[in-house]
Amino acid sequence: MVALNGSPTWRIAQAIIELNQADLDPHRLAQEKTQAVKAMLLDSVRPLPLIEVVKAWHGRRPMSVGTGSESAVAEALLAHLELRHYFSAVVAADHVVNHKPAPDTFLLCAERMGVAPEKCVVFEDADFGLQAAKRAGMDAVDVRLL
Repeated sequence: MVALNGSPTWRIAQAIIELNQADLDPHRLAQEKTQAVKAMLLDSVRPLPLIEVVKAWHGRRPMSVGTGSESAVAEALLAHLELRHYFSAVVAADHVVNHKPAPDTFLLCAERMGVAPEKCVVFEDADFGLQAAKRAGMDAVDVRLL
């Protein structure tokens, strides 16, 4: 399952369903998971120390979030952490057809920020995201190594 980190929720649900040979709709399972996670995350999540970089560069460079999560979860989480205003765009799994490791998420981030892809730097916590950044022609930093 770790190999699916960065994938949209429905794709992970589909893999779990196949692994367990269950007769479930992956989109419905993903929706139920999203609702449960929203409730749990809002009580327990804390921003990474990397948020200090975001605060330091706010207003100096455009920034966006490109996530494999559904937009409802991403937007709720950023609002709850009072971080949404730092980002000019949030691109989530439901905004693109081809998900990470395809470059679409990050290319749409660049487009919405009005920045050429080759001028972007991606801070990423998953292998699929690092692959997506490379395919988009962007530099990337693996935050798991920081």
